Amino acid sequence: MNKWLLIDGSNLAFRSFYGIAKLSRKDGFATNAIFGWIKTLWRLEDTFTPSKVITFFDISRSHFRQQLFPEYKATRAACPEDLVRQLPFIKEVTRYMGYGIKQEEGIEADDLLASTANILAKKKENVFIVSSDKDLAQCVNSQVSLILPGTCDTLTSYEVCEQFGVEPSQMVDLLSLTGDSSDNIPGLPGVGPKTAAKWLQQYGTIEGIFNSIEGLPQKWAPILNENRQLLERNRALIKLKEDCPIDLTQEDGLQIQELMGFLEKMELKSLIASAQKRFSLLPDTQKDSQQMLLF
Repeated sequence: MNKWLLIDGSNLAFRSFYGIAKLSRKDGFATNAIFGWIKTLWRLEDTFTPSKVITFFDISRSHFRQQLFPEYKATRAACPEDLVRQLPFIKEVTRYMGYGIKQEEGIEADDLLASTANILAKKKENVFIVSSDKDLAQCVNSQVSLILPGTCDTLTSYEVCEQFGVEPSQMVDLLSLTGDSSDNIPGLPGVGPKTAAKWLQQYGTIEGIFNSIEGLPQKWAPILNENRQLLERNRALIKLKEDCPIDLTQEDGLQIQELMGFLEKMELKSLIASAQKRFSLLPDTQKDSQQMLLF
């Protein structure tokens, strides 16, 4: 049985960028996100010892979600230019590290990731999703756990329930009720996480809430009835696709020479030293000394 790390690349790249304030080459090219990305992947690899690693990136917004709700993610700020310039290099070094990359026009990274997790879970593989995005908690089950990249804490179904007050299978309904401000999805007026979790604990689903609407305080009946279409739309926006075609062909594997050349090009001296130790490589100075001893 393999252990898979499925990494929300867009989420982790942002965290890497903002986690390190300033780092650049001598020519001024920013390398802070690249540095944080490599450090985080190595830490995850050392902590969880995965058999395989796949990263997932957004290259456009979801076509079907944009059609369903044109205001979807409309309030998000533009990606910082320094991060935009680093993203191609983040993907380049990811390949050198031997990790897979999945991205597709018109399909969000979360949908590709959820589909991959679904395929692997059906094969009874052990799957760990790396992301701080609460949307992905809906994927957690007996085979799939969620890793928070900042702390490396692991959320199983139990921890999801402890944190959000509902089972992973109820996360879509929870977020449909509360909305998701990060994606510009409005929730049911007046309903926060505690109320939504309480309803779902009692009635199971949004449909169950409507079926038991007479048991709720009187003020909620008109609010729920007036916003039934909003809740249906929210469910469609928040539910991740699990049927995207995914190619799980093995990647090329670790490319040490290319990786070391990349680190040199980016002038990441501390990572060069870490890589030499990690892969049992001799520093150039020691190589020169050994060559001199041969003559």
